[in-house]
Amino acid sequence: VESGPEALVRVTVPDGQAPGSLPEGSYVEFSEIKGCDGLTTHQEAAPTGEMVTAWQVTTKPNDPVNTVRIGDTTGFPPYAGGGLMTEKKVGRLYPFKSLAEALKDPGMPFDSMVG
Repeated sequence: VESGPEALVRVTVPDGQAPGSLPEGSYVEFSEIKGCDGLTTHQEAAPTGEMVTAWQVTTKPNDPVNTVRIGDTTGFPPYAGGGLMTEKKVGRLYPFKSLAEALKDPGMPFDSMVG
């Protein structure tokens, strides 16, 4: 874990799993980390507006494989070692018609799936 405004986190991938980074916008949480106090308790607003104890990951085009960027860690003590990073599933908003609108205009089933 780097210290900086866009901290880079290097990730070890389990055997049998293809190398690669998490998708842009995923959320991760940290545990069992030595140093970097505050990394495990950081909170962000999810797309639903609720606060989650996690970091939203980003990437840059030239970042090495198996790395993610988590945000500003400049106020934390230095990383000393260890730790687990776990992807955290966070709720997302999906737009739907109200029941009243759907009853008036139901549309075609699977209309959005047709090419």
